[in-house]
Amino acid sequence: MFCNRTCDCKNEGRCERWGGCVCLPGWMGKHCDRPCRHGHYGLNCSSVCACQNSGVCDHINGTCFCQAPWTGQDCSRLPTRLENRNLQLLAVLVIPAFVVVAASALIFLRKKTLLNGRTRKQEEGIRMKELVAANVEEKEVVANRRLPWERREEHLTVLRMIGQGAFGHVLLAQLRMPEKEPVLVAAKSISPDNESGDGSERCYRDFYREVDILISLHNQSEHREGDDQLVHPNIVQLHGIITQSLPRRILLEYAPRGDLLHFLRGCRQDPDTRLSDLLRFAVHVSRALHELESLKIVHRDVATRNVLITEDGVAKLADFGLARDVYANTVYVHTTHLGQDDLLPLKWMALESLRDGEFTCHSDVWSFGVLLWEIATFGEEPRYPRVYRPDCGRLVRLLKRGTRLEQPEKCSVSLYRLMCQCWAGDPEDRPDAVQLEKRLEKNMNDD
Repeated sequence: MFCNRTCDCKNEGRCERWGGCVCLPGWMGKHCDRPCRHGHYGLNCSSVCACQNSGVCDHINGTCFCQAPWTGQDCSRLPTRLENRNLQLLAVLVIPAFVVVAASALIFLRKKTLLNGRTRKQEEGIRMKELVAANVEEKEVVANRRLPWERREEHLTVLRMIGQGAFGHVLLAQLRMPEKEPVLVAAKSISPDNESGDGSERCYRDFYREVDILISLHNQSEHREGDDQLVHPNIVQLHGIITQSLPRRILLEYAPRGDLLHFLRGCRQDPDTRLSDLLRFAVHVSRALHELESLKIVHRDVATRNVLITEDGVAKLADFGLARDVYANTVYVHTTHLGQDDLLPLKWMALESLRDGEFTCHSDVWSFGVLLWEIATFGEEPRYPRVYRPDCGRLVRLLKRGTRLEQPEKCSVSLYRLMCQCWAGDPEDRPDAVQLEKRLEKNMNDD
């Protein structure tokens, strides 16, 4: 009535003076900030996708991206040659074989039905007991590994909110520990309202993945400060977890200067900031990647938004699971990738990760190349030539044709060449973390 509300429409949504945001096809929510839920697309997300055989549906126009060998508008057809070949094989091999097997089975069953039935039940019972025992044992091992890191909610004093996403938030808090000085922590939490809501399965998967990776990094670390075992100096420190009460929390080292992405964007207004000064952060990240390589741990989301800057200017690799929630509206794409509902950072992902779901230390190096591009552009969002927001299928086609991010303005040829080597189509052709550190230090000295 008094025009005192703002629309804040995302994704090119139109603001209507009476009804608020009117979303374009493929988007929903009060601010048009959420893509259609899985299996739906179009205006008001009212159309149902017709994709079959694990085909991925575009949430905007319903286009199906088929998994090989399926083709067609709804991924329901096989190539003609394959269909003919399958029919021939069926006629020549399957039908006669079926007749022979069926006849043999009838004779066999008449003779040994009772004996085999008893034996099969015994074997299945033993196998089931073994599976249950193995599952219980595995859960006990994981629980015992997490137990020393458990903290109590009453020992946490919340100070203020420092980050928020659709399914969780990050709080600045003070943690009290026996016989130690209180320490400031960043408490990453799943919101209680979303413990059983939409996306809760993904939240839990990412939450516990981050917990287990951070515990593994600390347990295998050779770095110490006095009697305390610490993680690598360029990886964020874990102070504890809270999983026995709600909300569940991961208690991490607090970095007062925030993430590298926002730090870079703040440097745009400082004419004295040189690219060579910022490359030291990339050197720090390369050292973190070397630690992950040595422990055979894959990060899967190396980007400036997932690097924290401490008070004394040290870059630390962080966010091994939950960061995508905060940035879901901009850099992560909601997709069903290889049959799994997820949010994926497409423009940071290697070709083999997009195409086959394969994540390795080599694919982390590809993402590191995009991180270098972000540093060279002072925090711009990566954009491929003539493509604003590619979907998974289109990006795979671009990368297979050799398309790469263009050389940033004022970026040296040697630094851009290093980026391109990180984006080599063959993972084995990409530099490893040690080579990255040496090349970056040389670039800093040359500038």
